[in-house]
Amino acid sequence: MIYFKKIFLFFVLIKKNFLIQTIKDTINTRWPNIKFLEQVLIILTVPAEFTDSAKAIMRDCVFQAGLIATKSSEKLQFSTERKLLLSKKFIRIRDDFISKIVY
Repeated sequence: MIYFKKIFLFFVLIKKNFLIQTIKDTINTRWPNIKFLEQVLIILTVPAEFTDSAKAIMRDCVFQAGLIATKSSEKLQFSTERKLLLSKKFIRIRDDFISKIVY
């Protein structure tokens, strides 16, 4: 598991500047007044087999990458793809997002 953490952290840190800046730039372009660390909810999909310790490693990496303000932030949630696709909350967010980008 330590090896996984090092590889994932390496990937996140190497790609950090490009990925994070792209995410934040896109959000700021579409919604200029948004406060990223306070108002953006990040939902990462993980395999159903992921243990809590694997999710904790991912949470730590996301925190170190600067996408959440604290390690215990509620602005980062994990879900399996199946659960996410069946989630009413996701469907509402998706539909709202689509309605805003469709002209």
